[in-house]
Amino acid sequence: QVADLARGNFSKALELVNQSFPPETLAAFQALMRAAYSSDVEQLLAWVDDAAALDREQLKATIRYYAQLLRSAFMMNIGLPELSYSRPDEEQFLSNFCPYTNGRNVGRLLYECSNLLDHVYRNGHQKILLTDFALRMSRLLGPNIR
Repeated sequence: QVADLARGNFSKALELVNQSFPPETLAAFQALMRAAYSSDVEQLLAWVDDAAALDREQLKATIRYYAQLLRSAFMMNIGLPELSYSRPDEEQFLSNFCPYTNGRNVGRLLYECSNLLDHVYRNGHQKILLTDFALRMSRLLGPNIR
């Protein structure tokens, strides 16, 4: 499975072997996406507080993980689950979440992840960046987007 995730890149495979995401990371992604879809600002701010507690390197890895999950959900949505490269524990949530990642919003969702990562690399204030990110996710995943 590491070979699938690394897509043939040996150094990426070594990085993936050494880097494991605890189940809380997937749970945090689920909480963010559910709160964003329902536009629950209180839950979004609770997610911001939890994510802001991570150190900068953990936050960067988490953002990259979120982008990977969004890509996997989109691959499942367009009928290419073999290209989703997700673990079995992720597949259950992604199979339910994939209808909300579509051609209208997936580019912007991934752009927001990339933009957040870029700002974190530039030492932006984490809580401000994460609040902006959470609110943008809410706007992109809201019920009227489908």
